[in-house]
Amino acid sequence: MEGDPDAGARGDIGPIREGVDGPRPAYSAQHAGWYASRNRTTVPAVPQFDPARQRALAGVIRDLRTARSLSQEELADRAGLNRKSVGAIERLEWAPSFAAVEGIADGLGIMLSELIRVYEERLGS
Repeated sequence: MEGDPDAGARGDIGPIREGVDGPRPAYSAQHAGWYASRNRTTVPAVPQFDPARQRALAGVIRDLRTARSLSQEELADRAGLNRKSVGAIERLEWAPSFAAVEGIADGLGIMLSELIRVYEERLGS
C-alpha cells in the first residue's frame, strides 16, 4: 500500500471492515476491544479477564479470608483497599489489579507467591 498514510499504522492488523464508529479491523477473540482508527490502534486499558481464572482467584481469596476469620471489611482495611473492594472481587464484579492482589496477600499475612501457588493449584484441579 505505497502512498497510503495509514499503511504503517495498519501493518498486520488484518482486513478492515466498516463499523459504527468507522473502520474496524477483523480481530480474533484474542484482540477483543482493539480497533484501528486512522493512524493509531486503540487498545483497551485492561484486557478481558478469563472468567474461570477470575472465579478461581475469588475463591482462593474467600477461602483464605474465611480460614483466618476475617470479614471482607477487615481484609480490605489490612490490604489498603476500599471496604467494598474485597466483596466486589469475591462476587466477580471487579478483576483486581496486581497492586490489589499484592495488598490482599499482605492483608492475609501471606507472601504473594503463596497466594499465587494456591490460585494455580485451584486452576489445575
